[in-house]
Amino acid sequence: MEDYIVRATAGEGTIRAIAAATTNMVKEAQKVHACRRLPQLPWEGQ
Repeated sequence: MEDYIVRATAGEGTIRAIAAATTNMVKEAQKVHACRRLPQLPWEGQ
């Protein structure tokens, strides 16, 4: 799946929405900056 960002706005009723899937961008940033994932928190992955 490719990364994407979706942005929506409205007028006087003031509705704004932003959604993003950035898995590939984060993986690339990890390589570039020599980072690794932090240990999994106890409540993650349940």
